[in-house]
Amino acid sequence: MKFIVFILSFHLYAQKLEPRKIIHEVDERYLSIALDTALLVGSYWWNESGEAEGGRGRNKIDPYNILNPTFINRVKALSPAYFRIGGSEADALFYAIEKENTNFDSQLTKKMILNLKKFIEKTNTKLFFTLNSGPKHWKNKKYNSKNVKLLIDYFKQNEIPAVYELGNEVLAYWAIFGIGNEISTDQYADAFRKVKKENDIKLGGAASAFWPLIGEPMGFYFGKVFDVIKSLQNDIDIITWHYYPVQSSRCPVAIRRANLGRFFDPKVLDAIVPYAQDMKEAQMKSAPHAQLWMGETGSAQCGGMRELSDTFLGSLWWADELGALALYKHDVVIRQSILGGDYALLDFDTLKPRPDYWLSLLWKRLMGKKVIKLNYENKDQSLRIYQHCHPLKGSTTLYINISNTTRSLTFDTNRNYYQLTSKNLDKNVFLNGYIINNIEDLNNYATTKNFKLPKRSITFVHNPLDQFCSTN
Repeated sequence: MKFIVFILSFHLYAQKLEPRKIIHEVDERYLSIALDTALLVGSYWWNESGEAEGGRGRNKIDPYNILNPTFINRVKALSPAYFRIGGSEADALFYAIEKENTNFDSQLTKKMILNLKKFIEKTNTKLFFTLNSGPKHWKNKKYNSKNVKLLIDYFKQNEIPAVYELGNEVLAYWAIFGIGNEISTDQYADAFRKVKKENDIKLGGAASAFWPLIGEPMGFYFGKVFDVIKSLQNDIDIITWHYYPVQSSRCPVAIRRANLGRFFDPKVLDAIVPYAQDMKEAQMKSAPHAQLWMGETGSAQCGGMRELSDTFLGSLWWADELGALALYKHDVVIRQSILGGDYALLDFDTLKPRPDYWLSLLWKRLMGKKVIKLNYENKDQSLRIYQHCHPLKGSTTLYINISNTTRSLTFDTNRNYYQLTSKNLDKNVFLNGYIINNIEDLNNYATTKNFKLPKRSITFVHNPLDQFCSTN
């Protein structure tokens, strides 16, 4: 009882502290999604056996039919969003615009590109395409941009609007493609400027991977993304980086293995913050004009962790990372992935939405572009609180209770709320006590001023009477 009273008084204190402050405005496509290049073209992807080689699965899969009507409808519901085609396969791909080249692991054909155009148009998304800066485009430490230019020209000829980034996890080529295939930060910066100048495009990079606990692996030897940002400065339009809080059983090397407890461990959730702060500081110092994007993220590296990433446990992490990165002034967060692997928003075989899909839809409906910083010191790290202006009226506060204890809140007036729970922390998700089966179920909000925040729950509280956002 004392604990509940403490939470109540803490919250009321937080509400009285003024002024709240709008500290950032995210892109309208803040929550965006990815489809791995390997699924688009048919190449090496994480399989059921968990076999891996370098940073990719060992076996090839068939290309996925992105024009599947159900798939299109599932993606369209998440618009507006960027739709990223990227991943490790992006740097092993040949663009078969004039001819094929079987020396590469896979081919992107004209037909695939035109299908991608249809998909982007039907889903009302915007294409974010990762260009190949991989080893087979380098000779004598010089980057050959001819194939990339052919692709971009073909996109322009067919009126396919796109934003681009050069390379995927460029500073970790030693891990993905083997020692001897790494490139330096200076070499990458030179290639970046070359591609941007030749094609007159909006270009991002360097899509550098940060691991839990250690940051950029071997960055002290092969170079860090901070050096790239400092070198490129005004030439870079979007700064991208990647992060996974834990590593699945597929990963041949792991710093922090995925397990049940780590999906609701405050220390695991908070581990992203120092990296997010460092990236924001580097952006503001060297490239303040550029946007800062989380270019790839998922609950567990190497395809996700079965029976964890594909359950409501993953949603606790996903809600928290969305809240945290907006608070640390990131403009876009791209979820890996919409399809494929255990971390996907949709089941590969049935296209049935997983818990993170429903959460993502609610975020888009309830958390607007303006990010509010609440002036309070939260000493209870198992209750995560984020607030945005609502897209239409008032404000929305997101409460993530990762503890094993029910919490209580009381407001002076009624509030609309959308509370996500899962009795067994599995793939079944309930909204205000009713199981979610389709998108229409997300309209069923409830109203009260006396709240219970159940253990392991996610609650969006909309206050349409909040005048703060209309006056700021």
